Amino acid sequence: MNIHAVNVIARYEVKLLKRSWLFRIFAVLALFILTIAQLSNFTPLFWKYAETWNYVGATSLIPFFTVYLYNIAQSVIVIFLAGNFLKRDKKLDTAEVIYVRPMSNADYIIGKVWGITRVFIGLNLITLCIALFINLVISRSPFSIFPYLFS
Repeated sequence: MNIHAVNVIARYEVKLLKRSWLFRIFAVLALFILTIAQLSNFTPLFWKYAETWNYVGATSLIPFFTVYLYNIAQSVIVIFLAGNFLKRDKKLDTAEVIYVRPMSNADYIIGKVWGITRVFIGLNLITLCIALFINLVISRSPFSIFPYLFS
């Protein structure tokens, strides 16, 4: 396995995914829905019971809720975007840039998967930063860094 070829393929896949309108729409929609869900469940701005002991007592509730909802949204995004990446490459003729280098099919598939994974890890970090902001600024729940590091 050639690590350089895998990284080149992953870099091009990240660029293609970030330029895709379908990914942009899903990402903005998922971030908006997650933010509204967090604000409505964990802040007294929308719900007066957000200050009760079962919402304030557990420091890991906000990161757990965020990661849980993000995984549901991510499964929808993965079905639409990553399911047809070979068909998309043929349609856009983007594979010619990569095919000029010697590589195996395993390098190509691993690079595509690594590129998609990098994009979704970045989106996950953005959702956790939004949850961190809500936990620190708006929510009355105590803050602990360990649930954010382990999620």
